Amino acid sequence: MKLTLIFIVLFTSLITYGQDANEQLTKNIYTSTKSYKELFMTQNYEELSNSITPKLIEYLKTKQDFVYLLIQLTKNAEAKGITITDIAFGKHTEIIEHKNQLQTVVPFEVKMENDERLINIGSGIALVSTNKGQNWYFTFQVIKDKAENNRVLGLNENINIPTRTQNITAK
Repeated sequence: MKLTLIFIVLFTSLITYGQDANEQLTKNIYTSTKSYKELFMTQNYEELSNSITPKLIEYLKTKQDFVYLLIQLTKNAEAKGITITDIAFGKHTEIIEHKNQLQTVVPFEVKMENDERLINIGSGIALVSTNKGQNWYFTFQVIKDKAENNRVLGLNENINIPTRTQNITAK
């Protein structure tokens, strides 16, 4: 009887610990994506570049290339009278352990508008942690072929960054 009681207490403790660890990972992911959103919306691309994965930097060549890319995208949108009004991140996918990293995907939707249209773009980012989920760095799809994209970015084969979607409606 005592042995059964000890087993139940131990088992319950392990389950609770696992749930607490998952809740902490989810909280850290939420904090990271909230920070990405704030930095992007305020166009603080230099600071945002500190949150991209080393493999993305390697692919782009430098952090400055990432900053330049975002500045050009912003200028092109502004030239067309388009304003980004919001970015909403969704719930992360299963967290996968891969090569001493934790990896997951977070879907997002970017809401934009101009005088005539509302534009919603959906996609996702892959998040990578090298310190057991305390800090998360992001990357995005750089090559259309999933297998090649994941190879280049050092992502597990089960990481699936959503394909970009776009919905445009008249105001």
